[in-house]
Amino acid sequence: MHHEDFDLNRTIIPSLLLAVLLMAGCSTMGKAWESTWEGSKKLYSEYVNTDPEVDLEKVEHAQWEEKMARSLTPVDTQLSELLRHMGLLVGVPDQTWMDQLFIDFPWVSGCVVAEMDGSVIIRRPEAGMKPLNIQPFVEVGDAFKDRAMRAYFDDTLLGPEIYAAVPVFKGNDLAGFAAVHFDMRNLVALSDTPGELIVITPDMVQWGGDYGAEADDLLQRPWNEILADEMQGTDTLGGRDFIWLARYIGDKNMIYAIQAEKDSPESSWWTFGLF
Repeated sequence: MHHEDFDLNRTIIPSLLLAVLLMAGCSTMGKAWESTWEGSKKLYSEYVNTDPEVDLEKVEHAQWEEKMARSLTPVDTQLSELLRHMGLLVGVPDQTWMDQLFIDFPWVSGCVVAEMDGSVIIRRPEAGMKPLNIQPFVEVGDAFKDRAMRAYFDDTLLGPEIYAAVPVFKGNDLAGFAAVHFDMRNLVALSDTPGELIVITPDMVQWGGDYGAEADDLLQRPWNEILADEMQGTDTLGGRDFIWLARYIGDKNMIYAIQAEKDSPESSWWTFGLF
């Protein structure tokens, strides 16, 4: 492989990883999974597992793609791993499981296992800076028998908190749920460039980065309508262009955004085929 080929693959691969990592968050969404997988296979065949006769020097690559991967990949990798870890849980976890959770994901604020009436079985830590709010999962009730993950975004006086919960069973009987919660500010600290990243949920700013006003403007978009049709796109905020994409946390959406570079043609973005 020529040195030039290696350099190109080194730039393209982070973008491919981004595509693969993001699809982990929507494994329960049929069309989203199919679209992402097909887009990822296309990107892999075109840029990584290339035909030796293809002239790689002619493959165009926008700088913003590398920027997105650099800013977002460390964050979404950890989030995807946490959601995957939770998704594998079936029985009621014990203290050992919970101890390992905090070793693997030290940015997580807390974890609680509760019965369906909200009675706490085990909680780590026993108390936190923010009030614990698991009532939205209690209200799910028997619907948890579908074994699907649910999410909830809590707005507290100390800032937003993201919750994700999965049902736990004793045999075939629904025994309760296990929920993790975290502050996005702790998670984005894993990014190489956290200031370049905006993270919102449809009703609150989770992380504004260096773009306080722009993040607030982005929040004002009619996200329920937008996300009914699209899971990626571009927007102009404060006279600057931004690229955004949505990912699922359980049954809820979260939106990432970064400022687009001048060489960020929208047509290049769609080659990802994400979601």
